[in-house]
Amino acid sequence: MAMTTVRERRFSGRLAADPLGTGLRNAHWLAGLGLVLFGVLWLELGFGGTWSSNSRQNLYLVDIMLLYMLVAMGLNTLSGYVGAASIGHIALFAIGAYTEAILTVTYGWHVWPAVVAGAFVAMVAALPVGLILLRLSGWYFSVVTLLLVVVVADLILQQKDLTGGGAGIFGLTTPYIGSRQLDIRDYVYLIGGLNVVVFLMLRHLYDASRWGKAFQAVRQAEPAARAVGIHPFMVQESALAISGFLAGLAGALFAPLPGIVNPDSFPILDSIFFLLAILAGGLGTVPGPVVGTVALYVVPEWIHRQDSLKDWSFLIYGLLLLGFVMFLPEGIVGGATRLWHRAFGVRMARAKPAMSWPAADVAWTTALGYLSGAAAAGGSVILEVAGVEKRFGDLRALDGVSLKVKPGTIHAVVGPNGSGKTSLLNVVSGFYRQERGTVVMGGRELARGRAAASIRRGIARTFQTPQVLPALTGLENVALGCHTTGRTTILEGLLPLPNVRREFAGFGERAKACMALVGLGPTAAEGPCGTLPFAHRRLLEIARALGGQPRVLLLDEPASGLHPDEVRDFADLLRSLRAAGLTIVLVEHNFSLVGELADTITVMDAGKVLAEGDFESVRTNPAVVEAYLGS
Repeated sequence: MAMTTVRERRFSGRLAADPLGTGLRNAHWLAGLGLVLFGVLWLELGFGGTWSSNSRQNLYLVDIMLLYMLVAMGLNTLSGYVGAASIGHIALFAIGAYTEAILTVTYGWHVWPAVVAGAFVAMVAALPVGLILLRLSGWYFSVVTLLLVVVVADLILQQKDLTGGGAGIFGLTTPYIGSRQLDIRDYVYLIGGLNVVVFLMLRHLYDASRWGKAFQAVRQAEPAARAVGIHPFMVQESALAISGFLAGLAGALFAPLPGIVNPDSFPILDSIFFLLAILAGGLGTVPGPVVGTVALYVVPEWIHRQDSLKDWSFLIYGLLLLGFVMFLPEGIVGGATRLWHRAFGVRMARAKPAMSWPAADVAWTTALGYLSGAAAAGGSVILEVAGVEKRFGDLRALDGVSLKVKPGTIHAVVGPNGSGKTSLLNVVSGFYRQERGTVVMGGRELARGRAAASIRRGIARTFQTPQVLPALTGLENVALGCHTTGRTTILEGLLPLPNVRREFAGFGERAKACMALVGLGPTAAEGPCGTLPFAHRRLLEIARALGGQPRVLLLDEPASGLHPDEVRDFADLLRSLRAAGLTIVLVEHNFSLVGELADTITVMDAGKVLAEGDFESVRTNPAVVEAYLGS
């Protein structure tokens, strides 16, 4: 049938990737690494002509820069990938430092266990901040995080017996490795090596595990994230845990450097610096916080050391930040990547290997195999809604709605606008919490208002307006739908473990099969979703829903935006899915399409079930004719 044919140009084979092409594709990584090395060497060796490689001050500055880089990488997980911009991370940095100082000086702990404890205490302190995200978002959240700085500063001053108050804690010493006590130069190598390890772990988490795309889904399209079984609050808490741990770890490693910690060691301007670093480097990019920290740390330091410029240092620094906002809104990494693609984009496209794509018949067999294995279910009813009521103030959107859906059928829900059809889908999928009534799936009652739990029980859904992640490719969007079937944890995602790589690769292959199933090919798979036509985004959302291997698929007006030929192909697709054993609940205004496909039709009006039956019985029902079809 027509739907089995990919309507886009196929790539006939793979092109050999030559070394020059590989270099071009990784140029932004090489440029970023070069900038980092240049900044570190400049500070340590004195390329400016006035600094000495033996200067303790210069080595101290390198250590501080590397510690701030560690905080910025953690903050990028929270702000760049999850989208919660915090300007209170200096408080977590201080918590880590004070924890290490108290444990070593007051309680006699060894330095290394105290450093680890400082990281964990800061992580635990960060987790309650996630509760704010349930109520506030955007810059409202950012402003509220400043309260954490105020609270921590007040506690430091009030708890004098523990923290030393304004005087602080004295007598900290650098740690030992074996019998060797680390000096300030050794610290450069230690913290630099730690930064490399953290960078590689976070890069793997973002780019090679299912959690990187889950973070971005929460930031870009939270409804889409919930629709694939991602719990936004748990993702935000996980990002806070990573961010808080790294901030605390950096603070705990900072404490021995000056030998004293006091309130003056943690100015609030440093917290703003962390956020500016990831904005300048490239928000939501892996090398962004590294490049941004070097740029914003080295340049002001160099300006301050020039006799002719130091009196103008704040003005120059302000103009520099203004220049970033005006000319590099995507940050240094994003701007460099854009310019590089503009200069070498054609060469890179030629060097890029073509995406392998399954043949249409193979894709159909593979995708339907996924679905038939998940859709198998016994019993005469797979989904039952009983006496569901949902109110919005004085408006009763659902008033005692009940229906039973048989497995392996297409059950249509129709009615005039405002009749409660979409509200019903939202209740069934856990997006709304009903006041009364139950939703039973496969013999088990679903928890009210818990979308992630409903999706994991085998429900998938689409939306009236397609909820796709515009910055991700089509293939990445569809692979996101496989998230609920994954088993790897965030901690595993930080490491290049075989099971993490197998799962990630398996998601990609399943995504290709599901895209081919709905008629989309490699062109849609490789490009950003924001550039796709509306109809293709509609099909892409259906493919993403199928990626989770659902037992029941909820479709909210899926034929809208499709031209007649695409509607016919879509009808063939639904018949094939039903034949594979998938149960479909269809909300659709195209009554002729409903009559062609539906095994059972439920008609709603004003939040109540008006009639139910096959097409003929519903079409001739006087109440339905009066309320919906017209005379």
